Amino acid sequence: DGFVTENYTINITVTPVNDAPFANLTSLNNSSILEDSVNNTFNLTNLVFDVDDTNDEINWSCVSNDSNVLLSFDNSSKLLFVNGTNNFYGLVEINCSAVDPGNLTSNSSFILNVTPVNDAPTFVNGTIIEGYIRNYTMPEDTIRNLNNFSLLFTDIDGILPLTFTILYKDPLQVDCSYNNVTDRIRKDAYNNYTGPAICIIGISDGFF
Repeated sequence: DGFVTENYTINITVTPVNDAPFANLTSLNNSSILEDSVNNTFNLTNLVFDVDDTNDEINWSCVSNDSNVLLSFDNSSKLLFVNGTNNFYGLVEINCSAVDPGNLTSNSSFILNVTPVNDAPTFVNGTIIEGYIRNYTMPEDTIRNLNNFSLLFTDIDGILPLTFTILYKDPLQVDCSYNNVTDRIRKDAYNNYTGPAICIIGISDGFF
């Protein structure tokens, strides 16, 4: 037909380009831990996709938007460790970054709910009340009133009023009673008795 055709081979090399990882922590949304709990763990192994790299090659880092929730990360196990400070509870946002060997990054976050746990009442000086004996001195054959007794105690959860109950009194030594109206502990030493006398008082916020 008067046309001449020749065939040529052209070699094309497609060079790789690093693709960023894709982190997705939505499955952790609304996770919860208890107030005052420590070493809570979240496994992030399968929560990132990278077409170029394996999960082992991805390095994670995480931060909390509240200083009351402390984080650490073990990149060998891909475990996020979460610790709450004492008596803190509420919603916290955890922001994490997944970084591949080429320093490309993907960011994702989730909401963590630190749920409240009721705390036992305490002495104002901070000693936890779990059944206790306080020492008082009184003369023989006398009555001693401890006024404003409830002011000796506090409850960090704000559960008031506290309830006071006489748990034990030695029947041969002393009589103890608590008046809820006057907020007064009354201790009556029996006639002619001297020496140690035991009166155990329980304090409760309705839960502890």
